[in-house]
Amino acid sequence: MSHPYLPSVIELVRKAGDAILPHWRRELAVTAKADDSPVTAADLAAHDVLDEGLRALDGGIPVLSEEDCQLPLAERAGWQRWWLVDPLDGTKEFIAGSDEFTVNVALIERGVVRFGVVGIPASGRCYYGGAEFGAWRSEADGSSQPLRVRQAPHERFTLVAS
Repeated sequence: MSHPYLPSVIELVRKAGDAILPHWRRELAVTAKADDSPVTAADLAAHDVLDEGLRALDGGIPVLSEEDCQLPLAERAGWQRWWLVDPLDGTKEFIAGSDEFTVNVALIERGVVRFGVVGIPASGRCYYGGAEFGAWRSEADGSSQPLRVRQAPHERFTLVAS
């Protein structure tokens, strides 16, 4: 079982990744947003793909994107359902030429994530999941497999840091 919008959102995340890749490892003009974080043409290209695509999918669901978040809190506070979007998460890594950047989209309903998609443009892989259908990995060819977590070891914990 999955959400009816999920296949379309996975496709949009992949298209946003395709809009990013022509800018990757190229000379970029970098500007600063109000919070002094960097933004590039790649961020904006991915934003445009996602904003247009999500609005076409369901025009009744507002889009809150990192690249277009000037909406007043008073307006957003009344939303019961919205798309939460980071068109290019890891802009600093992207600018540095790393492949560690993602495209992120989540559908929020009444403050709870219904499902989320994280795309990795450099590999074409997407991860997605939701409480009703678990976590999955989708390869660039479209094949998907469920993700599983390992059992916690009895003797030691594993620490992972980024």
